[in-house]
Amino acid sequence: MRKILFSVVSIIVMLVSITGCASPATTTAQPAAPAQTTAPAQPAVEATAPAANESTAAPAEEKTYKFAIVYSIAVEFFDTVTRGAQDEIAASGKKVELIVKAPDKGDINQQIEIMENLINMHVDGIAIGPSDSDALTPYIDKAIDAGIPVITFDTDAPKSKRLGYIGTNNYEAGKLLGQAVADLNPDAKVICTISVPTQLGLQQRVKGAQDLWAEKYPNIKLLDMRSSGGDPAVTLSNIEDMVKAYPDFDVLIGIDAQGGPAAVSAWKALGLDNKKAVVFDDLPAVVQGIRDGQITTAISQFEYKWGAEIINKLWDVNHGGKVPELTEITAVALTKENVDQYFPKE
Repeated sequence: MRKILFSVVSIIVMLVSITGCASPATTTAQPAAPAQTTAPAQPAVEATAPAANESTAAPAEEKTYKFAIVYSIAVEFFDTVTRGAQDEIAASGKKVELIVKAPDKGDINQQIEIMENLINMHVDGIAIGPSDSDALTPYIDKAIDAGIPVITFDTDAPKSKRLGYIGTNNYEAGKLLGQAVADLNPDAKVICTISVPTQLGLQQRVKGAQDLWAEKYPNIKLLDMRSSGGDPAVTLSNIEDMVKAYPDFDVLIGIDAQGGPAAVSAWKALGLDNKKAVVFDDLPAVVQGIRDGQITTAISQFEYKWGAEIINKLWDVNHGGKVPELTEITAVALTKENVDQYFPKE
C-alpha cells in the first residue's frame, strides 16, 4: 500500500513539475513574435549589410543606375560634358555608374554598334549626340522599345522616339555666328571648315548662317566649305589649303569644336593677322586664342551644363518624372571684350 501511495505521489509531483516548466516557455514565446516584426529590423540590416558575400537584394533607393553618354566623335570638346556629368553625380550623391562611349572619327557604324551593345546591356538610360540622326533613329527607337530611356544632346534626332533634347538650338546658334561675321564685314568672303557633315546639328548651324545672310546680308559669299571627317589634322590641312586657294578671303568660320584650335594654329603658322576667324566652342585653346587675337569670335554652348542636365533628366525619368521636349542652353558669342566675364583668368 505504501508503495502504491508513493508511486501516486511521485506521479503527481512529476505532472506538476512538467506543467510548471511548460508554462513560462509559452509566455516568453508570445512577446517574441512582435519583437521580430516591429523591433530592431534596422540593427539586423546593419549587421548583415557589411558581409560581402550576402546576396540579399538592395532596396530600390539603394540601386546604382547605369547611365551611358554616347558622343558623336571622341574629341576634347566632349571631355567638358563628361566632367559636368561626373561633377553632378558627386555633388548630388546620386548613385550612378557613368559609361562614356564615342567613335574614333565620327564613324556612324561605330556609333550604331555602341548603341546595340548598350541595348544588350540594358542600361538604365542613354544620352546620345547622333553623328547621323536618320541613321541612328532606328537604334534610338529600339532602345526605347526595350524600356531604356533615351535623350539626345548636342544634335537632335527629332524623328525618333527620344524623350527630349538637351543643348543649343543649332539653327539659332548658326544665325548668331552668321551675325558675328556680318558685324565684322557685311561684304565678307568666307571659307568654312566642318568635321562631320552628316551631323544634323552642324547642318542646322550652316543653314542658320546662310539663311541670315540671304535675308539681310546678300553680299556675303561662302567661297568654300571642306570636311575633315572628324580628323583634327585634316581640319588644319583643309584650312591651310583654303587660305592658299582663296588668298582674298576675309573670314574663316568653324562650324564645330575642331575649327577653333586648328584656326589658332593656322593663324600662328601663316601670320594671318589681317584675317578674321569666327568659330564654335570654348575650348581652352580657343579662349586663349581670343585673348591673343587669333580668334575674333567664338560661339560658346556652355556644354559643361549639358552633363548635369543629362544626369538629372535620366535620373528623373527613372523615378517617374518626365523629360521636357527641349532643354535649351542658350549660346553666347565670346569676344575679347566679354571672354573674361564668362571664363575668368585663373
